[in-house]
Amino acid sequence: MASKAEECEICLVMFDGNNRRPRILPCGHTFCSLCIANLLQNGSVNCPNCRVQHSASNVDDFPVVFVLEDFIKKFCLNAGGGNKRPAAGQPPWKRLGRKIVEVREEQEASLRNFRFGFKAKLSQLEDYATSLYVWECQHGELDAKLRDVLEKQKIIKLMLEEEKRLVKEHQHEGREHQILLDGAATSLDTAGTMQELMAIVDTAEQVRLVAEDWIQRCNEAFPNVSVIQKSAKTRAALKETLNIISEGMTCEETSNDDVLATSDGARSSVSSAHEVMTDPSLSIPKKVERIINTLLSKLTVGRVLQKDGPVKDLLNAGEVFAVKNHRRCPRSAKISRIGNEIYVHHLKDARPPASAHTIPFQEMATSFDLSSTQVFLELVWQNSPPRRVQIRLCRDNWLAKQFLMMCTGETGPSFANTGMFSDGYRGYQQECILGGDYDGKKGKAIIAPDGNPKEKVPERAGVVRQYGPGNSTQFSVVIGSGRPNVEVDKVFGYVENGLEVLMSAAKAQFQEKANVVVVDCGAVIPL
Repeated sequence: MASKAEECEICLVMFDGNNRRPRILPCGHTFCSLCIANLLQNGSVNCPNCRVQHSASNVDDFPVVFVLEDFIKKFCLNAGGGNKRPAAGQPPWKRLGRKIVEVREEQEASLRNFRFGFKAKLSQLEDYATSLYVWECQHGELDAKLRDVLEKQKIIKLMLEEEKRLVKEHQHEGREHQILLDGAATSLDTAGTMQELMAIVDTAEQVRLVAEDWIQRCNEAFPNVSVIQKSAKTRAALKETLNIISEGMTCEETSNDDVLATSDGARSSVSSAHEVMTDPSLSIPKKVERIINTLLSKLTVGRVLQKDGPVKDLLNAGEVFAVKNHRRCPRSAKISRIGNEIYVHHLKDARPPASAHTIPFQEMATSFDLSSTQVFLELVWQNSPPRRVQIRLCRDNWLAKQFLMMCTGETGPSFANTGMFSDGYRGYQQECILGGDYDGKKGKAIIAPDGNPKEKVPERAGVVRQYGPGNSTQFSVVIGSGRPNVEVDKVFGYVENGLEVLMSAAKAQFQEKANVVVVDCGAVIPL
């Protein structure tokens, strides 16, 4: 025998009721508490017998084998009695030889462990059956919704057919009026006398009045606003939905070999379906989870920007990253979601986590609304939690483009870990808070200037403008009310939310000498 039933298979020390209590792993193998504690690393335990990995935070996650513990107590009592024979009335197995007892106990423990594993597998199958039932119900609900959509689609088609019928009627009537107008114009050319001319003019006037009435009726009837709106909205929604459905149904199941970001060389870390099915350490629910994650691993901008869907949970869990190579070095930016806004954080010089779902940064950048881009700065200072400021940038403004690039870190540097400074907090109208000196050299421009904005705007609270010499990345934000009748230039944005954050930061720095730092920044994509 490799070991005795009353001994731990690792340390070969007899189990007891203190530090060496017998504990059973989900795979069915039993070891003492001390040995399991030594095996516990990074939230998991690898079974020394079958190498199956089990998740656990501490030794107490594995149950005590009370039957074996009771047996050991009785065994020790009997052993302490020397060669004294068992008392009359004891179970027959206690009157057998020690060797037979060991064999029996070992077989009972083995069968008990197998039954434990069998019961666990049966429970997993029941969970899987429940999931199948839930999915079936969800498909039934989708069937009902699809039928409702198709019914509405039929109604809209009928409305379009009716509109088309009315248009054809007006077209036919209009052609008749056109013929009469052409005839009146020809008759004017053939009039030989004044009497004929006046008669033709009267007829032409009648034709013109009827034609004007036709034009008036056309203007009032066409286009049918309701039909156009319903048709346009339905076509756009169905097209987007069908594209997403088609993309999802054609997604390959073994997607971990797909390159998620071809230009950046980023690859999925999710196991393929084949690897999942052949992994003996995974339970059935875990396999289901991994297979679904495999399908979700190939992200697209459309999936990330969906208001609802499986990617929403990944965003909330912080498992989605944008990736980009910069000078052959991998960079990554976390993508998060708060409410109906997607936040693309600044790129960092680091690979994304191994379990991350990735998308090329350039693909996400195409979603930035260049006509009304939003960015954010997250500030911290002494005894203050991180607080966020959102800025809406002006369109067609190269300073706004440079500010966006500094928020996302697209070209390398970013505003992250830079300081912000106040020129005072005394209640002056022109008070500002300054930032953007990323290099300690007054913020060297990161893109070529394309002419500074020539238009001046009134100085008011929340105005964001370029500050400092040349075309530097430094900026200032007006936190006072602004001076009346004063206009400022080089403006490229306005504070959308969080002006009170900037005012609190300026006050803390001026009055308490607090160190105000931009700890995070990036772009905002409204859904």
